[in-house]
Amino acid sequence: MPSFRALRALGFGASATAFVDRLGVLGPDCHIAHGVYMTAADRALLRARGTAVALCPRSNAVIGLDPPPVADYLREGSPIAIGTDSLSSSPSLDLMADVTALHRIARAQGYGHRDLHERLLSAATLGGAHAMGLAVGPDRIGHLAVGARADLAVFDVDARTVPDALAELVEDGAGRASATVIRGVVRAVDGALTGVPASSPDRPARPVIPVEES
Repeated sequence: MPSFRALRALGFGASATAFVDRLGVLGPDCHIAHGVYMTAADRALLRARGTAVALCPRSNAVIGLDPPPVADYLREGSPIAIGTDSLSSSPSLDLMADVTALHRIARAQGYGHRDLHERLLSAATLGGAHAMGLAVGPDRIGHLAVGARADLAVFDVDARTVPDALAELVEDGAGRASATVIRGVVRAVDGALTGVPASSPDRPARPVIPVEES
C-alpha cells in the first residue's frame, strides 16, 4: 500500500505522530483515536495542529494496551474526546463507562484538580462534537446553545446539586440513561426505542414523542 511504502521511505527516526504530520495528515479536520503512546512532543504537535484525541480506555485495557495519558492531556490543555471503539474490543458501547474509566485513570496518574468531573463530561459531549467537526455551523451539536441541535441524553441521578450531579454522572453514570433525544424528538426511553416504523420485523411501532420547547 502507498502508506506502507511512505513509512519505509520516511518513517524511520520519527514517532508515528510526527510521521503522519510529515504526510500532511494532521489538522483540525481529523482526530487521533486512542492516543496512548504520545510523548510530550507528540502532544504539543497535536495541539499546534488543532488535532483532537479520542480516548477509548476500556478498549485499550481489553487489547492489552497501557492507559492513555489523560492527566497529561488535561494538564496541557489538549483537545480530547471520549469513545468506546467498538464491541470487538469493548465490553459495551456505554460511553459513560469509558468516562468513569478515564476518571479513575486520571486520578491514578496524579490529576487532582477539582475540575476533573466537568472536563471529562465536556470531553464526552462537546469534545466529541469538536473531534468530528460537528461543534460549529447551523446544525451543530455537543452543547446547549441557541441554534444548536436538540440532541440530548437524560440521566437518572440522585444528586440534588450541580457539582454532585456531575460527580455522580462521571463516576457512576454507566447504565443510567433514561431517555435519548435526537433533533428534539425522544428516540429512546429506558432502553426501548421509540418511533420505530410499523413495518419493522424486529419490534412493534411506538409513538414518537416530541420535546416541548420552552
